[in-house]
Amino acid sequence: MTQSVVLLFGLAEEPAQVLTDALRAAGVRAHRVPDSHLGLRISEILARKAPAAPYDGEALAESMAVLHNLGNKGLDAALAAMRASGVSLGLKAITTPVNLYWTPIALQRSLLSERAAIEQARRKQ
Repeated sequence: MTQSVVLLFGLAEEPAQVLTDALRAAGVRAHRVPDSHLGLRISEILARKAPAAPYDGEALAESMAVLHNLGNKGLDAALAAMRASGVSLGLKAITTPVNLYWTPIALQRSLLSERAAIEQARRKQ
C-alpha cells in the first residue's frame, strides 16, 4: 500500500519547512519536490524516482500541494494544518487514478483550467 503524503511544489525552502512542520504535527508526511523533478509523472515522484536528466521545461505558475492516499481523517487534518500554517498555496489537488500519470505541469494546467471555468460560471450568474 502506498504511504500517505502531501507533495509540495513551487515553494521556497522556508515556507515549505513551515508547512512541512505543520503537517508533521498533524500526523501527515510532506515532501518538497524540487523543480528538477517537474518532468516526472506524479506516480514517479511518489515512488521517489530520480529524473534521467534535469528538467528544463515550463515552470509552475503557482505553488501547489498534491495530497495522496490520506483518507478522510488525514485529508481533514492536512487541510486544517495547511490553513493553520499561514503558508499560501495557489492550488491543491488529490491524486486520482488518472492524474497519477500526469506531470506536475499537466496537473497544474488542468487545475488552472478548472479554476478559470468556475470563475467564468460565477461571473455569468
